[in-house]
Amino acid sequence: MKILALRGENICSLQARFEIDFTSEPLAGAGLFAISGPTGAGKSTLLDCICLPLYHVTPRLVSAPQREVSVPDAAGEISVSDPRNLLRKGAQSGFAEVDFCGTDKKRYRARWEVTRARGREDKRGKLKKVEASLFSLSEDKLLSNSVQEIKPMVVAKVGLTFAEFTRSVMLAQNEFTSFLKAGENEKAAILEKLTGVDVFSKIGSSIYRTNDAYEQQLKVLQTVNEQTVILSDERRTELLALVQRIQTEIQHHRNASDLLNSELQAFQSMQQLKDKKTADEIRESGLIAQKLKVEERCIQVEKNLAELNSIRMQSAPDIDRAREIDVRLAAQADELSRVKEQWQKKL
Repeated sequence: MKILALRGENICSLQARFEIDFTSEPLAGAGLFAISGPTGAGKSTLLDCICLPLYHVTPRLVSAPQREVSVPDAAGEISVSDPRNLLRKGAQSGFAEVDFCGTDKKRYRARWEVTRARGREDKRGKLKKVEASLFSLSEDKLLSNSVQEIKPMVVAKVGLTFAEFTRSVMLAQNEFTSFLKAGENEKAAILEKLTGVDVFSKIGSSIYRTNDAYEQQLKVLQTVNEQTVILSDERRTELLALVQRIQTEIQHHRNASDLLNSELQAFQSMQQLKDKKTADEIRESGLIAQKLKVEERCIQVEKNLAELNSIRMQSAPDIDRAREIDVRLAAQADELSRVKEQWQKKL
């Protein structure tokens, strides 16, 4: 995590709007610089302006005596530890804004702002709720404007809690000893997060777990080795002879199996030929039967044709006579019609 810029207005003793850009000269090229000035100049206020946008609390508020005591404000009271007390007396609004580079190497902007409601005449208005936002400068988008959502997001981006941040990155006035007096484990955790050597702790833990697993495997192998009986030379010779005999029998059975497989294949080939011959015979007998049926049908058809021709020959004279009668009838009908017409004309 790295602070890139700091801005603010009307926070404690800092009245005018200010901006400190740590990425530009002369601060960018300075390896080390000091914040100095007389009492009340605003040295600690700069530290407050860093903590307010990030954690919504400051070291001086956490360490303030009688934190539960309330003080009057407009129409009500607020706690002494309320961050809104850092608004400059008589100011209508104030803000603190910090740009920083997170642990993911992306740039962010956190903002904390408080305003007063407008009072009547010369009376001060009531303090409103804090307004906050977290903006991603790298992605150019607003991540959240909810205080409850911003708090865990900032901890994730910074990589430190408020307690760890104020004991390492930013030591408030007279708080340097808090880091020196911190417990060994707590101090180690803070240093790991600051220097990025926590990866070595993870590697060490992995090595320890791997070594423990190998030790367990070694114990199992040692137990098996202790339970293993070493054979004598005579017993080993007997077992080798037994193995040789078993291998000879296995080879004999393999040869017998190969011979049986060859005979089985020959039998299957003969069976296939036999089945094929039988199928050919069945197919040939079927064709002969079909041929006989066709021949019988042809003989029947020829017989029917002969009968029809005989009937036709016998009926031919009658047909010719019937045609002659039809012609005569037609002529008589024409004559009858002609006579009727003449008779009608005479009438």
